[in-house]
Amino acid sequence: MCSEQLATVEEVAKALHKGKETIRWGLRQRAFPWGYAIECNGRWSYIINRSRFEEIEGIKLGGEK
Repeated sequence: MCSEQLATVEEVAKALHKGKETIRWGLRQRAFPWGYAIECNGRWSYIINRSRFEEIEGIKLGGEK
């Protein structure tokens, strides 16, 4: 997946009006269908599919709806 197809935790948190930690915990718990978290050597990485997020949530990242 290209980096332009990914969204950041910060973008998603802002779009959903939630804290970054809320998004991170949700990704770790597999609560969101548009992303996931991977733990490796005690560090977490977060993968969020931008187009899937926009389609499911009905929110265009970058401020547009």
